[in-house]
Amino acid sequence: MLIELLIGGVLIAITVAIHAFTIDRFWANRDAIRGAIRKYTKTQFKIDAMIATALALFLAHVIEIGLWAAAYLFLGQFDRIEEAFYFSISAYTTVGFGDVVLSTDWRLLSGIEAVDGMLLFGWSTAFLYAIMQRVWQSESESA
Repeated sequence: MLIELLIGGVLIAITVAIHAFTIDRFWANRDAIRGAIRKYTKTQFKIDAMIATALALFLAHVIEIGLWAAAYLFLGQFDRIEEAFYFSISAYTTVGFGDVVLSTDWRLLSGIEAVDGMLLFGWSTAFLYAIMQRVWQSESESA
């Protein structure tokens, strides 16, 4: 159990770092990202800000899920990346279908991954809301 907690803690630390890096880089480059999206979507009402934010956060979650999947492969829990990724998505999103499971030696990791997913989805939601507030505030100031 201790090794599972240690591995889970390391994976949580790495995924938090990935999330923090993604949000930091997105924020630093938000105008360029929004400009690129606006160029291709021709959006108005600053929808481009929401699209850009959602896509950046989605990418971070996919990378984080992939990290967990890679750990499961490394631990010998799955033979195929698709199966490991599928399990990881189920655990990370707390859906937990149960059709693919970890061995009893490593099953605690699935719960740790679920906690990680809840934390990072909460953070993503808070960031998305903060972007929405900025969009609404800038629209009301320009009106």
